[in-house]
Amino acid sequence: MNPFGKNLNIKRRNDEPTEKEIFLDIVLIMDECWARTNHMEEVMKLGTADYEEPFYIVIENLIFLHYGEWKGNIILWWLFERFTEEGDLLPVELNDQDKNTTEEVFVETPEQLWELIKKIELK
Repeated sequence: MNPFGKNLNIKRRNDEPTEKEIFLDIVLIMDECWARTNHMEEVMKLGTADYEEPFYIVIENLIFLHYGEWKGNIILWWLFERFTEEGDLLPVELNDQDKNTTEEVFVETPEQLWELIKKIELK
């Protein structure tokens, strides 16, 4: 018997996923969940935020635990704040305090987000 219910289908992978594959899966699923939450709130007028918020908090905290505050903030910015209210893509602003420079980077895809996180890790 499945302890999570008869409608949940758990698929097991035969191969070990890479960190990148796991990251991309998480980001894509979170992005879809966030879009669905916003649709339910704005279009369908269903107040699900109070119900869903604890789940988002748990996931956000796990992201911070794994990636740290700086990278975690960039990941969460991409998930929740990368678009204006009109739907335009905003750049992430990266400040290099050692060189006293600022760079604006447009991150359109989870793949680009992964590359940005890896680039930051190298610095």
